[in-house]
Amino acid sequence: MTDLYRGLTPALLGVVPVSLVYMPVYELASAAATAFLPAAYQPIGRVLAGSLAGLACSVVHTPITNLKNRLQLAQYADVRAAARAIASAEGLAGFYRGWTSEATLEILSATIQFCALDRLRSVARALSPAGEALPPWRNSLVGCAAGAITALCTEPFDVVKTRLTTQPLHRAQATRAAPGAAGARAPADEYRGVRGTLRQIARAEGAPALWRGLVPRVAYTGLKGAVWYSSYEWARAALRGAAAARR
Repeated sequence: MTDLYRGLTPALLGVVPVSLVYMPVYELASAAATAFLPAAYQPIGRVLAGSLAGLACSVVHTPITNLKNRLQLAQYADVRAAARAIASAEGLAGFYRGWTSEATLEILSATIQFCALDRLRSVARALSPAGEALPPWRNSLVGCAAGAITALCTEPFDVVKTRLTTQPLHRAQATRAAPGAAGARAPADEYRGVRGTLRQIARAEGAPALWRGLVPRVAYTGLKGAVWYSSYEWARAALRGAAAARR
């Protein structure tokens, strides 16, 4: 039973820093776009805001993902052991192994998620009585649907990110060794870059392999979106009410 919770510690430790980056960056970028872009270009501004939020989030999220994935695969006993192994093998850069794939995934996910939220929110408001705020259960449905759509669209990039971040560690000096020396050559099955990994998986395992794990990821992302979006809207409404009461 405990195997199902491998990687929980870094995931929990990462919740706060990721949350402190994700929505504040989006809100600030979206507000800037609203202030400086003409009305006709507002949708583009929201796309850019989502992209910036995803990029900022990837900087915080990549080390957490590296630790979490290695613990989930039982490569190390705990967070401390995983962190020591990564630092010993590759230094700080080891914690950012696969950052390009993580950034690509985060940017695409944030962009798709916020675009889906805008569209689904408009539909939900059209179905609600005029002038009334969306109730929490409708916000949950909106967040769940947006999360599921995001997972469906970005699953191949999540597969790529997982493959890149869970490759066996190798010491940095091995890559600098003389030709023919032990460790001088990368393993034949080593993944390199987002595009290369996509091609390698599709060629060796078939295109359907890029959607492995889709069902649990859609379920997880949908539930996460339901909780995240309804909680966020509730907190924002509460803060606005408190600010209005002070005036």
